[in-house]
Amino acid sequence: MKELVSSNLGKSELKSLVKQIHSSQAILAEKLKYVTTHKTHQKMATEAQDESVVGYKKPQLEEKNVALSVSRVVAQVFKENSSSPILIYTELGTERDKFEKIGRTIGFMHRVGIAAVVFVATKPGLSGQETKDMTECLYKLVEKIENAGGEAQPITHGVFKATVDPGQNGDTATILDISTESIKNCLARGIVPIVLTAGTTHDLKYTTFDGTEAFLSVIKHFQDPATSKQINDVGNTAGESSSRYLRMNINRILIFRKDFALKYPVSRPSKYERSKRISFINLKDEFELLSQKYAAQLNSVDLDNHNNITKSDATNTQSDLKSLRLANACLALLPPTSSCVITSASIDPSTAVKSFFAEKPSQMYLEPYSQANINRNLISSSQHNEKSNTMGTYRVFGLHNPPEKDDPSVIDDSTPAKYTLLRSGFSVTFYDSLTTVDLDRLFELLEASFGKKLDREGYTNRLKELERTSGISIIVVGDYLGASIITLEQCKNTHPPLSPEQSIKAPYFYPYLDKFAVSPKAQGTGIADILWNKMVQLYPFCLWRSRSNNPVNPWYFARSHGHFVQPRLSGMSYSWVCFWYSYNPICSIDTTTASDFLQVPNSIPASFY
Repeated sequence: MKELVSSNLGKSELKSLVKQIHSSQAILAEKLKYVTTHKTHQKMATEAQDESVVGYKKPQLEEKNVALSVSRVVAQVFKENSSSPILIYTELGTERDKFEKIGRTIGFMHRVGIAAVVFVATKPGLSGQETKDMTECLYKLVEKIENAGGEAQPITHGVFKATVDPGQNGDTATILDISTESIKNCLARGIVPIVLTAGTTHDLKYTTFDGTEAFLSVIKHFQDPATSKQINDVGNTAGESSSRYLRMNINRILIFRKDFALKYPVSRPSKYERSKRISFINLKDEFELLSQKYAAQLNSVDLDNHNNITKSDATNTQSDLKSLRLANACLALLPPTSSCVITSASIDPSTAVKSFFAEKPSQMYLEPYSQANINRNLISSSQHNEKSNTMGTYRVFGLHNPPEKDDPSVIDDSTPAKYTLLRSGFSVTFYDSLTTVDLDRLFELLEASFGKKLDREGYTNRLKELERTSGISIIVVGDYLGASIITLEQCKNTHPPLSPEQSIKAPYFYPYLDKFAVSPKAQGTGIADILWNKMVQLYPFCLWRSRSNNPVNPWYFARSHGHFVQPRLSGMSYSWVCFWYSYNPICSIDTTTASDFLQVPNSIPASFY
């Protein structure tokens, strides 16, 4: 610093240089903070050389985005890739604070360089005064966006054209044609277009359309290859080359509404289920069941508030069902990798932005037992843990139908999800026999995921023996894009601890996660969360092992309830970390039962060369 002062630099140049130095130091400090935090887990899994380490509480990993500001994250994403604008759907009322909240979020997105198109939904065939009020709302929203540092322009006509006059023979206007030139012009100038779902009829009469229908019509229009052309980025003068382009092939949808994330529907009130918000929805597997349960909840409205839901609950349920159906209709028109976020206008702007770039649920994705779309007969012939086969009767450790208070989805749910992430998703198939699964495709998936050659003959023989003596469960997501294999492994010495009054002589088996694989081409699509959710639904207790140098261990730490680090054996470059989760309160692992617990992972033979 002394050298700088004694130099011949001017005062303004010195100030600029000092500011750059401080900025660089701050960025370096943030990066070092993340590296230090990240290495905590590596140390936990590798430091134990001579004795086992028992762990129950894991240090919280800070998100990678902590080390980068939102604007830097956006710049990093857009640096080498063209981007598509986010389509935002909202229904404006007369609430003044709603303009403030939506305007703040959209203004923030504009400041950090995210292109967006906002559609303000209307009801079809509004009267002249109602249309005038909606137009005023549009201009208020533009004002709030600009107050938040963004630039926006209202578009009240020119986008939609209709075939039928409103009121003619009782019909409402039907959208005939879409023109997006005004939207593209705004985007090309770096302005956020705020589009009212209104337009003209064939005889130039001004009318409003159904907001949902208009929004879907625009999405269809943008899927036309002729429409999906690039738009030069903003801020380029004549003769300058653009460093980024906007593509009009839409793949991200944001739905603003009054409430935050969707809630799981319940036919009867429950302090557990009612408070549970949905963090993630795999539409292909969950949409039909969720829709049916929402409809059943609406049919159980009780004015006297006895056992069933009230009118207030029904209003919220209607909003949830409407948002779910809109998201499903939007994603059905978009590529499979597209996503939709449903949240409140009150959400923190940076959280809304991160939800798109992370494309991950805001909290761990676990469905309530009452909502899970699985066949429990695959793992239990009764409700009392017992199974029978040619070897006799045995019991599965931790397998039960838990009461609501033990539901994994509501345990430690002190911070409800702020938004619901939806994807078109994948189908989920369950197998309990090797004769019904495509072993060649399953083994190809395992080899691609682990990057190693599988001992197919040896592994097949092991699974066949387990199928004969205890049982196996195989969960396959999509067209063999992800799979988990759970085996039932016998505890050879003592029986696991249960309640004192139980005295059971039948042998016990631990559910063991033998393989968990996601195809490299499908990583980042939510398949891992889908697999884990279904596995927890099938087995409330499970254990597994992982090498201490496995880069996936932080993901396992976040989903486990405890772990052991075994001593590193002579000649090995790693040690085994043995994890477990338990959503069954009577099935716990501690130091007194560690020897029984560790029998299972220690007895598993290697399956890869």
